[in-house]
Amino acid sequence: MELMVVLVVIGISAALVIPRFGASLDFLQHRSGLRAAMAAMRQARAEAVFRGENMLVLIDAENGTLRVMREKDEGAEESDENDEGASDEENAVESDDRPVFQPKLIELPPSLTIKDVETGEYGGEEGEPARIVFYPLGTSSGGELLIEDSRGKEYLIRISSLNGKVGLTDAQEEE
Repeated sequence: MELMVVLVVIGISAALVIPRFGASLDFLQHRSGLRAAMAAMRQARAEAVFRGENMLVLIDAENGTLRVMREKDEGAEESDENDEGASDEENAVESDDRPVFQPKLIELPPSLTIKDVETGEYGGEEGEPARIVFYPLGTSSGGELLIEDSRGKEYLIRISSLNGKVGLTDAQEEE
C-alpha cells in the first residue's frame, strides 16, 4: 500500500513538473534568439565605428533572419565576395591591415516571429528586407523590431538613432 502511495505521489509531481520544464526550455530558446538578434545589431554598430564605414542589418521578417554586412557589399552576391584566383589568405586582409568583415546571418528560432519592423530608412520597397544602417560615429538610422514568441508574448527591440544603442523591452509593458 505504501508503495502505491509513493508511486501516485511521484506520478502527480511528474505531471506538474514536466510541462513547466518544457516551458522553461521554450523560454530559454526565445531568450537566446532575442539575444542573438541584439548581439548582431551591437556588432554592426561596433564594426561601423571600428572600420569607419557604414554597416547594415537587413531584416527579413518573412524568413525570420537578420543579415549583418557592410553597406558597400549590399549588392554583391556571397559567391563574388572573394576574388577568383586569389587565395583565402590574400582575401583575409583589407588594404589597411584590418581583417575582412564576413557577413553574418542570424536565424531566429522557429518559435519567434518578427511581427513588425519600423526603420528610419526611407524608400524601402515592398518585399525587400528592412534596413537599419549603423554609421561610423556610432549613430544609426534607428528602428524597432516587434518580435512575438510562441506563447503570444511580444518583445520590442529598439535601436536608437541618436547613439545606435540597442535595447530590449516587453512590448506589453510599453502600452
